[in-house]
Amino acid sequence: MSVTPFQCSNDIISDTDALTQRMAIQGYLFFQKIVPPGVVSEAYHQTMDILRDLGWADEHGHIITEPYPEGKPEYFLAYDRIQMLESFHTMAHHPIVLDVVRKVVGGDVLVHPRNIARVTPPYCPEYTTPPHQDWPLIQGTKQFYTGWIPLCDCPVSLGGLAVLEGSHTYGLLPARPALGPGGLSVALERIPEDRWHQQDLHAGDMLLFTSYTIHKGIPNHSDGQFRVSVDYRYQNYDLPVVADSLLPHYERTSWEKIYEGWHNDDLKYYWTKLSKEVQIIDRDPSPIEILQ
Repeated sequence: MSVTPFQCSNDIISDTDALTQRMAIQGYLFFQKIVPPGVVSEAYHQTMDILRDLGWADEHGHIITEPYPEGKPEYFLAYDRIQMLESFHTMAHHPIVLDVVRKVVGGDVLVHPRNIARVTPPYCPEYTTPPHQDWPLIQGTKQFYTGWIPLCDCPVSLGGLAVLEGSHTYGLLPARPALGPGGLSVALERIPEDRWHQQDLHAGDMLLFTSYTIHKGIPNHSDGQFRVSVDYRYQNYDLPVVADSLLPHYERTSWEKIYEGWHNDDLKYYWTKLSKEVQIIDRDPSPIEILQ
């Protein structure tokens, strides 16, 4: 399999036409260190404090217990607490990020409140996120974008994210059940696999890609470190969204509970304070062909 580094888009970050053209061709945009270090560091260190408090990590952030990948019952001991972090949710609204997204979506931005954190332990590569497209999992408009941001430096040995360049042009593909977050893997044997883009990544980098762009996690083969990243979703405010995209991820708690420890009220229920009502549509129960 051929692997190519991401094409960096920092040089065109202020050029709306160039950004939209590159997104249309590649299906992704990559920005180096777009989120300020202090913002990323706060969310990362608060996440690691939770892992240390649970006895999962030592003072250096290395795993000291059995790895609990996403989906295992033990994982939620940490994840439910991470969902409470104000820093984790507010990063999705950072002005630098929103300025870029606004250019790509072509208007006012709706930030999905359903934010996702990924805490990927070492030693369980079988639970790495499989190659997939986001739309069947998120739904609503097909013109939404995922912003993936690592909260720690991610050399390839620690893993990260790989994107299949141009794969958004293949249409919506059949999928198979799979281990790992999302639980679906696209039928890759039907498309070429020689255009994967990946590289060493740094805290605060961002990959922004379309709802049809095929992407996958890279296994964490580190010597015991956790990989911590976040997934945010963005779309034009005038386009529809499914109701569960306005709920906390996994729906294990309420916004009332999440907001209890926050210091700033500005982003509490922000989608209900906007000038226009969000257009909500029903979720399709079977949006793609599932292969066995």
